[in-house]
Amino acid sequence: MKLWGKDGEKIDDPYAVAPVDAYTEWNYTLNEGENTITLNSFIGNVNSSENVIVYSSYEVRNKRYRTKIANNTTNSGNNYYMFASAGSKIVTVTFGNQIDFSTVKSMSYMFSACYNLTNINFGNNFNTSNITNMCSMFSGCSKLTSINFGDNFDTSNVTDMNSMFNNCQSFTNLNLSSFNTSNVTIMNGMFMDCQSLTIMDLSHFDTRNIKHMGGMFRNCKALTIIYVSESIWKEPTEYYKKDMFTNCGTNTVTYK
Repeated sequence: MKLWGKDGEKIDDPYAVAPVDAYTEWNYTLNEGENTITLNSFIGNVNSSENVIVYSSYEVRNKRYRTKIANNTTNSGNNYYMFASAGSKIVTVTFGNQIDFSTVKSMSYMFSACYNLTNINFGNNFNTSNITNMCSMFSGCSKLTSINFGDNFDTSNVTDMNSMFNNCQSFTNLNLSSFNTSNVTIMNGMFMDCQSLTIMDLSHFDTRNIKHMGGMFRNCKALTIIYVSESIWKEPTEYYKKDMFTNCGTNTVTYK
């Protein structure tokens, strides 16, 4: 199905409409005035492994509703532990291309402790331009090997990436070339315990506003090269980057 993008272009969305009764896998809230269904948290089938699809719209009692993602904590704008209730069962997560994230300010702990999760596909219209907090977003996803961030995964307003990929033990390669880190102030433990990474290219990472980098690469035992750009890479004082390279395969960065 073709839908209209934010700039008027047509977008193919293979997950435009959910199958009948797919909404029952979610804790959700309906807004009849806006004609939206807000997905609060995934419930799923506790008796089986889950390949989760977050559809762009759902039919509830013969009426179609556009999908929004919840402010899961009252008045905070947090998408907190969205998949935690069925986290141990989830194997893959795929998002449709027309999901509304406009009211979400934080994705902290969104996939945290989904320890059987192997693949995430954010699609091509996953707009995160309002997000400021990605703390521990993928923390504890120890089997995660692939993330497709798509074309609109926008980190330009994010300030907190603390422990974002902590304990993602199965990544051998992590392409973060689309990340804009110019406003990030906290990267403590961002890649801690990513034990399978061998080379990281962070040459586009702008850390001139950074304040905390403690344990950023701690226990990345296989990591031997970290590429950065001298003009935009800045490290805080020793106190605020304590244990940055403890038990890492390298104890410094390499200017590219």
